[in-house]
Amino acid sequence: MVACFWVNGARVDIEYGAAEAITVDNGDVYLAGQWFDSTGWNGEACYWINGVRYGLEGGGHPDTEVTDIAVDNGDVYVSGVMSDGSMFGTNACYWKNGQFQTLDKNSEANGIAVKNGMPITVGHTYKNGKKAAKWVGKTKKILHTQGEGEAWDIVVDEFNITHITGNASNDNNKTNWYAAYWKDDNPTEFLPRGNKMKNLIYQVWAGEMRPGCMYSEKLFRQYAQRIGADYRLDISPNIASKYVRKDGMYFEWLNPMLDDTFLQYDKVCVIDLDVY
Repeated sequence: MVACFWVNGARVDIEYGAAEAITVDNGDVYLAGQWFDSTGWNGEACYWINGVRYGLEGGGHPDTEVTDIAVDNGDVYVSGVMSDGSMFGTNACYWKNGQFQTLDKNSEANGIAVKNGMPITVGHTYKNGKKAAKWVGKTKKILHTQGEGEAWDIVVDEFNITHITGNASNDNNKTNWYAAYWKDDNPTEFLPRGNKMKNLIYQVWAGEMRPGCMYSEKLFRQYAQRIGADYRLDISPNIASKYVRKDGMYFEWLNPMLDDTFLQYDKVCVIDLDVY
């Protein structure tokens, strides 16, 4: 895998790795991602300026992920997530010129911008449910007062106004998810109902349906109906398995990545049929 970007459709290769975010400042191209060696097994989180690689403090941690990059007056800011070593222990963070800055435990940082010299990082926190959040410097603010939400990107326009995009539920039951938008510190603006997120609960099985499988199907079909999601059960399909020479049935849970009929959904939750 090669980290790369495109200029007017022409690909520019950097080196072995993966580029996750890009920005351009005064004609210089900044990328954030991870470099690999030729085996693909070794590497670290990093950023590139015009193809020259720069390291990130702690970037060699195996559970470090970078998500966005911003530049302000020559300073380079990279947002990301770093595990604290515990199960599900993700910590939102950012780097300034490669120096690590922690934000909050049990949180994720998805985007970053700079306003008046201060980095603003957006993402979500898992404390008391999933809440869309922003950090001005290291000061956290929850972006909504009800339901759950996620913030995914941020820009600061020429009038110095911040615009944050994401998604959120407009009720405490978390059943109605919408595309959402925040302008500066204004309350959540839900996009029209026609843009309501479309979700799917997907189960797959190979062979005869056993009693436990049928019970699981019943439970999750009812649950999907209750939360307003679609439900789909595939029995002995030949989607992912046709790409695998041996024991292909064990790879059928990858079907949402291979079957274009899943593209109509914003989110797909894959659940084993032995879960009750």
